[in-house]
Amino acid sequence: LPEILEDLENWYGYRFVLQLKKKNGFKYSGEYQNMSLRDVLNGIGFVCGFSYEINHSSKIVTLIDE
Repeated sequence: LPEILEDLENWYGYRFVLQLKKKNGFKYSGEYQNMSLRDVLNGIGFVCGFSYEINHSSKIVTLIDE
């Protein structure tokens, strides 16, 4: 997950804050083309079991356990 978030930070210009208590061992791979940040996070969050909050004014995404 950290590698994916680093890529998303570079692509979308948002900083990610993790507030995840559980550690999952999921491996995630996928390809997104011309997708919104929200759509990408919905897909990854569904597979990895997290939800998120986006603060557009500060450009911060907080990942939260579901």
